[in-house]
Amino acid sequence: MLEAMQGEMDSRRLQAEQTKKDYQEASAAYEAGHEAYEAIRRTFLNYQAGILAKEELRPGKPCPVCGSLEHPAPCRLAEENEEISRDMLEKAEREAGELRARQEKLAARAHSETALFEERKEKLEMRWETFRETFCMVFPEDGRRIFGENIWREKSSQQESGQKEQDRKNQGKEES
Repeated sequence: MLEAMQGEMDSRRLQAEQTKKDYQEASAAYEAGHEAYEAIRRTFLNYQAGILAKEELRPGKPCPVCGSLEHPAPCRLAEENEEISRDMLEKAEREAGELRARQEKLAARAHSETALFEERKEKLEMRWETFRETFCMVFPEDGRRIFGENIWREKSSQQESGQKEQDRKNQGKEES
């Protein structure tokens, strides 16, 4: 039984570790995708500003964006940015959103699996402790030999303390 529980715990631990790794990879992919989207977005907006400057700005006429009559440093239209369309920008935004959603899903899954692993580990440790205590009570000599003298002394000391506390409570009731 304990071996099966240990096997399950090992399996849960490995699954939690793998999910954390998947999350880290998804997080890195999201960061890269988001940076790519932001670069495309900036280039697209700069191109739009260049078109606006080229087609709309005239000395002494108000800027359609800010209303200024002076245009000391209008944006230059860079030809290499012509290839970026609104469709490309929207596609990059969608891809970044999908990467973010995957990252968030894996973060929740990693948290859940880690919590489940910790819960199973705690249960296994409690069952193991119960097993050791029971074994030492039923087979005291073997318990000392298998689990060591220190564990046996610790349990005996705890049992004696508990018995002394119970005796004090009983005496208090008798005196009343």
